[in-house]
Order: sequence, then structure tokens, then C-alpha cells
Amino acid sequence: MTRFGVAPRNTRELQNRNGKGRMVSDDARGLSQGWIRPITGLLLVAALALTGCGTGPEAAGTAEPDGGESVEPQETRSQGAYEKPGEQGPEDIPQPEEPAEVHEQTIAAAEEVLRYWMDLYVYARNTGDVVALEDRSHEDCASCDAHIDRISEVFDSGSWFVQEPYEIPYVEFTELDTGAVGGLFMLNETDFDVYWQGEFDGTNEGTLEQIWTGHLDFTDEGWQVLSVRYEMPAAEREDETP
Repeated sequence: MTRFGVAPRNTRELQNRNGKGRMVSDDARGLSQGWIRPITGLLLVAALALTGCGTGPEAAGTAEPDGGESVEPQETRSQGAYEKPGEQGPEDIPQPEEPAEVHEQTIAAAEEVLRYWMDLYVYARNTGDVVALEDRSHEDCASCDAHIDRISEVFDSGSWFVQEPYEIPYVEFTELDTGAVGGLFMLNETDFDVYWQGEFDGTNEGTLEQIWTGHLDFTDEGWQVLSVRYEMPAAEREDETP
């Protein structure tokens, strides 16, 4: 499965190369079930323990999380009227509104900013506008940079996506010894269309109940995403044995 789901005819080269013709590593594949291979049960345990959240998303560590609080399942945050981009390309799609919680140093605020970041991600995929997404991404977030670079590559080629905002039924974050917060969240992705150089090139089948990990740090700019990573479908996680 490729970035575009059904491997449309003209997308394989874009899948494997960036705008400068250099091969793109597996870690830079992006935000979809096919872009990052599911982790093993052992690695999922590590993800649940929220290790590796020191100075950056790849930092090693074994800090145990402080006692956080669980968040009950809830509907995804409303971002106002949404209209799909037409077949002529992106048009007048409203940019998600920045939540006031951006500058509140609480776990609940970090969870809200994570939802906002995912809204900005879909907005960028539909429009090519990555400015706000970059602003909410930490300077040490390698996964954020990879996602943003891939979006830019697609739009530089004259291509775009037609996609509905994600649904995020729940987020469950806790505070780490480092002061960052992180944990698991569930994401529902609906089918989305791919337009390659102005022409319809296929539909990617969405995946429901995806399990992700996310980490955020509170900076002078407010909450910023340190890492965001797809782990596995919820059903597959339930099948994993301890």
C-alpha cells in the first residue's frame, strides 16, 4: 500500500523521491496506514510507556509518566463549515481556527492542540498551505518536518488531495518527567481522492480506529507538537499478546 493507497499510475516516483530527486526514507513516508509499518507488541508497550520524549521525538529515555488523567471519548472539535476542494483544485477552504488552549499549560489544552494540529494537517493536504502547520510543529519534530515536506512535494507537482477532516474519538495524554506530555489517540480516516497534475488519479481507502502516539512540548509559542506517529489499527493492537 502506498501513500496514495491504491498506487495510482503516476505516483510511485513521487512516493520514493523528494523534490530534489533524493530517495525518501521509510521514516518520512507520512501520515497513513501504508506509510509507517505497524510496530510490534514490544514497541507498542514502549509507546504506551511514553519513552523517548526527552529533548526531541527521537530522544532515548525511560522516564515513567506522572499520574495523568484519562479523557473520555468525545467528538472531534468543530472547525466550522467545510467544503471539499473541487476538481479544478483547492478553493476557499477555511483554515482551522487556533484554539485558545494553545497558551494554556495543561494536559487538556495539549490534547486540544493535538486535535488542532491534525486539523491543520488535513487543511494543508487539501490546500498546500503549510504555514500554520509549521507554526504548531516543534523545531525538533522530525516527523512533522517529514509530513510537511511530503505535502509540499505533492503540491509542487501540481497535485492535491480531496479529504474530509479526521475524526478523533479520544485522546489520552499524561505528563512526563521532562515537562512534555504525550500518549495515545484514536483517529478515523475516511476515503480521500488524489488528483495528480490536475487529473483524478484514484481514491485512497480510509482506515477507522487507527492508534497513534503524539507528544507535545510547551514553549514560548505555546503548545507545539514534538512527534506524531501512526502505530496500528485498534483491532490489530487488541490482537497483540503481552
